[in-house]
Amino acid sequence: MTANKTQQQNHLNGQALASLVTGLLAGAFMLVVPLLGLLLGAAGMILGSISLAKIKKNQESGLILALLGLVTSVLAVLFFISILVIGLLLRQG
Repeated sequence: MTANKTQQQNHLNGQALASLVTGLLAGAFMLVVPLLGLLLGAAGMILGSISLAKIKKNQESGLILALLGLVTSVLAVLFFISILVIGLLLRQG
């Protein structure tokens, strides 16, 4: 039973890694194709949230990856919103 528990704790949550990759891609695409960056950011936030819940429930590893993925995804979405707001303000002025 101890070996099974140790093996489960060492299991890396794949969604946490996917969240990080998606969040980084969202930031990169935000500079080239902002709408694609927004979609990737939203996907990264969803993946990060789900992986955090699974990591807590199953005691898996990957907490830092999930948090970084969530943070980078949120930053990408906030960047998109700020670009949109600035564009709208400049258009009115």
